[in-house]
Amino acid sequence: MGSDLGEAIIKMLFWLAYRTLGVFLAGIFAGWIIWG
Repeated sequence: MGSDLGEAIIKMLFWLAYRTLGVFLAGIFAGWIIWG
């Protein structure tokens, strides 16, 4: 049971990191388009 919970938490953290990175890169790309 604890193993399943740990796996779920790890998957959630990876998803959050992936999503945050995507938003961050999109913001940099938009800034580069606007100010570049």
